[in-house]
Amino acid sequence: MLTLALAQLRRRSARYLSLFFAIFAAVALTVATAAIVTTLTTTVNGMFDRAYSETDAVVTLGAGRSGTAQLIVEEIAARDTVADVAFDRQGSAAVEVDGSLFASGTVQQITDGPQQWRTVTEGRLPTGPGEIMTTGERAVGETITLRPSGGEPVTATVVGRAERSASEDLIGFDLWLAAPEAMSAWFPDTARGEIRVASAGPDPQALVDDLGFLTADASLPIDGMETAEARAGALAADYLGDRSRYFLLLAAFLVVVAVVAALVIFSSYLVIAGQRQREYGLIRAVGGSSPQLTLSVLVEAVMLSLIAGGLGAPFGWWLATLAGSGASRLGVRVPLDEVTVDPAVFVLVIIGAVALTVVSAWPAARRVLKRPVVDSLNASSAGGGSLLGSLVALVAGILLLIVAWAGRGLLDTASPTGAIIVSVATAGVAVLGVLLVAAVVWPALLGLLTPLAARLGPVVQLATAFAGRQRMRSGALVAILVAGTALVSAVLHGQDRVESVILERTASAGSVDVVVAGIGDPLAPETATLIRETPGVAAVAVPEAVTVEGREGDADTALALSAGEAETVMRDTHPVLGAAGPGELVLAADSPLRDEIVNGSVTTIEVLNQPIDVAVIHGQGPRTVIDPGVADAARRAAATANGIPLEMAPDLPTPVAMVRLEGPALQPEDNPALTGLRETLAAQEQLVSVSEEFGARTNAEELVTRVLTLSTLMAVVALLIAGVGVGNTVALSVRDRSRERTVLHSVGQTSDGAVASLGLEMFLLTLPAALVGSLAGGALGGWAADVSVAAAEVPGLAVTWTQVLTITAVATVGAIAIGLLTQLMVGRRRGTVL
Repeated sequence: MLTLALAQLRRRSARYLSLFFAIFAAVALTVATAAIVTTLTTTVNGMFDRAYSETDAVVTLGAGRSGTAQLIVEEIAARDTVADVAFDRQGSAAVEVDGSLFASGTVQQITDGPQQWRTVTEGRLPTGPGEIMTTGERAVGETITLRPSGGEPVTATVVGRAERSASEDLIGFDLWLAAPEAMSAWFPDTARGEIRVASAGPDPQALVDDLGFLTADASLPIDGMETAEARAGALAADYLGDRSRYFLLLAAFLVVVAVVAALVIFSSYLVIAGQRQREYGLIRAVGGSSPQLTLSVLVEAVMLSLIAGGLGAPFGWWLATLAGSGASRLGVRVPLDEVTVDPAVFVLVIIGAVALTVVSAWPAARRVLKRPVVDSLNASSAGGGSLLGSLVALVAGILLLIVAWAGRGLLDTASPTGAIIVSVATAGVAVLGVLLVAAVVWPALLGLLTPLAARLGPVVQLATAFAGRQRMRSGALVAILVAGTALVSAVLHGQDRVESVILERTASAGSVDVVVAGIGDPLAPETATLIRETPGVAAVAVPEAVTVEGREGDADTALALSAGEAETVMRDTHPVLGAAGPGELVLAADSPLRDEIVNGSVTTIEVLNQPIDVAVIHGQGPRTVIDPGVADAARRAAATANGIPLEMAPDLPTPVAMVRLEGPALQPEDNPALTGLRETLAAQEQLVSVSEEFGARTNAEELVTRVLTLSTLMAVVALLIAGVGVGNTVALSVRDRSRERTVLHSVGQTSDGAVASLGLEMFLLTLPAALVGSLAGGALGGWAADVSVAAAEVPGLAVTWTQVLTITAVATVGAIAIGLLTQLMVGRRRGTVL
């Protein structure tokens, strides 16, 4: 049997060439995708873990008194379980840009010690109040002026430049770094930030437990305490969504790509086995047994897959290396220069390819060998398959659809990770069910339509007759197209959903284009007028501000901004992002009042020292806002309580101007309107700081592109494998029809007629298959993506018709082109007249 297997591979090499390429491509692309996914996973995890590489526990301090923060640091350092403490104290400051114009910034403490992780790319670390370090573009040696929040202006010399953290880099955030002495001098009253703690023992969780006494004191401004690993994961979740979910989703896509490859190999073997019916019949007629022939087929499969897999695996690693080296040119900021893959992956993929090829070959061979010898000798083509086999496939498809529908119920009790597995598995099972039903029903339906097609001419009759008579081959082609288009549609629809969620999360950073704040004093009316008159400014809101205080003494400053006024200046006026409805108080994401006031409750607070009932919402925006009607009622009550006529009561301060510029939300940071506004503010007298959201929005868009790059690549991989399957199936079909082509040519069919017949046959098979695959993949892929990214609402099955029709058209035209090109190439090699 080994001799027979070798002879088949040698003498029938053309028959196996397309199958060899299918296995080679599947192995190579699977290895390449696995290598890139593994490298990206390792790299991104390392980026976020880097800031805590020497840290075991992280204590997060909210805004509190400076002395209290220092006592907390000293108490932590005094514990026997602690080896080192580093306080990343933070404060807000305005940095001079030009004249009266300042830019909002954040200053963070940096300490030289075992937990100092930032690489100094230029200069050195700061050592005192007169020195500062940057992660941005300001030149080393430059002297800058800062105005710490609530403090006097100070000058400092830039003495060095340091690398950004992962979260700073991904959102394009520049940070100023200062020595502990400078932070104490510039921010003497308040302190907030992270306390990073290195353990004297091996167990980070034990360190967190030992420091638990700090959280027992409610008076301490401690917002959280966790292991460094948990903190790094939380930061990754803030900026990339939950990374474990995303990488699990990528792994699921990898499995689906492998399934598409498996389908191509399986369908190829079905067609090859059908072609070899007469060969098997002759061998059995001269004494060969079915077990011997089955063993020969399995030996062929093992040898073919070992050769193809052995060549495809290193080629896939080379492709991954090539893709990684060019990632930066495609805008991927995550470094992929050194693509690494465990050698075990090569072995596992090759073993999987061998097993898959053997599993595909065995049932195909058994199906043919079960036929009587006389029937096998009379066979002239792959045939239409057995009725029983078609019924089994149809029933299996229907059962899979039922299982998929029932599987949706598991989401109610599944964990976040389990929800991804359930959603992807359910979608995959449903697509497989649709695939089986379409592969059985559509070719059979074309066969039934053949008598009617005869009235439309010989070309139409031949197209429907071939598709309907050779149902096995037609079904394989339909299955490949459904699988390929379903995966591509699922990726595109899923990307839209993931993009929407990521952009919605980043929108919480602020939906106002520009915020201009007075430094030291409220914004003057003259400055507000200048802003309104600046060319390119579409709308300006200058809300009044009031002090709100909770029952426990915590206070916050709220802007009196109504939903109606917010609509004029905000790109997104969702309540949680920064607009207050009647009687509402929307707390900022870092408001000190969030700990004592329950979200959604109606409670009594003090506004301008007057008790007022408000409905409280925990927002996600950077500012606390309050209904102007509530602020006005508090002002009236305060005037009455103090015995002052309302018209003589002092006006409420206006600390900021909220500005919307003309044009779309996504604009360059140096757009003409913003540049003009900065020039206007730099020339006027009042000191102001300017913060803008265009850079953050651009970074968010770039982040979406980076996050979705791999899924796009895998969709391309699926298309390549599906294209191989289409070409393989058509090539085998053309070879198998040599006798029919000769007979048809002898009775007058022209070459153009043969091409038209095959083109129409491909059209009748691929158009419905591509449409069904696009619809199924789009609906199920979008739904699975909603579940995977934990969207607030999972709308159910829905598709974007533009995408569906585009995918259908491209797949149909591409499949027809591949089919016609394959027929031309095969026909010329065989010297057959088409």
